Amino acid sequence: MSLRDRYLENGYVIVRGALPDALLASALEELERFKRQKRLYFTQSTHSWAWSKSLTSEGFLIDSIQSPTKQWTCGRGLRRSVTEIICSQYVSKMLAEISGFEYFVNWQNMLFDKSAGTVDHADTWYLDTKPSGFMIAAWIALEDIHVDAGRFFVVPKSNQLRLPEHSSAVIGGHYDYAKFIDDYVEGNGLERYAPDLRAGDVLFWHPFTIHGAFNQSDERRSRKSLTAHYHPVGMPRNRKAESPSAISKYMGKMRKTFNPYIFLDNADPSDFDFCTKSLFRHVFRSLRGKGGVGQWFMDRELVRTM
Repeated sequence: MSLRDRYLENGYVIVRGALPDALLASALEELERFKRQKRLYFTQSTHSWAWSKSLTSEGFLIDSIQSPTKQWTCGRGLRRSVTEIICSQYVSKMLAEISGFEYFVNWQNMLFDKSAGTVDHADTWYLDTKPSGFMIAAWIALEDIHVDAGRFFVVPKSNQLRLPEHSSAVIGGHYDYAKFIDDYVEGNGLERYAPDLRAGDVLFWHPFTIHGAFNQSDERRSRKSLTAHYHPVGMPRNRKAESPSAISKYMGKMRKTFNPYIFLDNADPSDFDFCTKSLFRHVFRSLRGKGGVGQWFMDRELVRTM
C-alpha cells in the first residue's frame, strides 16, 4: 500500500528513519545553546513571551516555541536548524507522495523540549485549506520518545468521521470545541494511539484526524520534537486567504528556502508582525507593569476541568 493510501485510510502515516542523524544533531545542539542564552521567545503554550532560561528542574524548556522560523529572537542557529529539517528534501518528497502536489508552503511550526499535554482536536477547526482537507501536518521526533515522556497520539481513521463540529461556524469557541472532541472520543470509546517514535521518524496526519499529546508521567523525560503544517502553494486558506487577491498576496510574501519545493509563510502573520511588533508590545506592557502570564490555550487538564 502506498504512503498516500495509508494516509487516507488511517488518517496518518509513519515514515521510519525519514531524516538523517546530522540534521537532528544540529537542531538538538542549537536548542541546548538557545537554553543557555537569555532570549525572549513567543510560545504556543501560553500565547505569550517567555525566557529561554525558564527551565524545569530537569533542564527542559517549560513552554514550547511557536514558529521558531519566524522569530529572530531565537537566534540564527536555531532558526536555521529547524528550517533545514522542516524544509528538507526528505520532507518535500514525502509530502509530494502523500498529496500529489509538488510545491508547498509551511504555514506553522512548533518546537517542543518536553510534552505540553495537548488536548484532543483536529487541525481543520484552526487552520486548513478551502476546500478543506488538503493541509498536511507532520510530527518529527528529534530523539527517541519514551512512553513516559507524554507521547503524541492520533485517533486512527478519525479523518473519516467528517464531524460538522470540526468547523468554527458550528462550535465557535476553542474550549467548547476541545470539550466536545474530548467527550466524543471518550463517549464513543475511540482509541488514542500513541506510537513508539524514534529519532528521525516522521508521522504525517490529515487535518480531520483527531490527535493530541499526553502529559509527562515522568518529568525526567524530555520529548524533543517538531510539528509543521503544510499546504500546496496556491491553495486557498479557510478564513485566511480565500479570495484570488488574498491568495496572490500570501504567495507574493512567501520566503524562499534552500529547498525550491518548500516555502515559509510570511503573511499569516508576517514575520515582522509575529515577532518584532509582538515583542515590542510585550516589552511596553511589561514596562507599564501589565505583563500577563498568558492563557493556557491547549492544556489537556484545564479543558477537562471546564
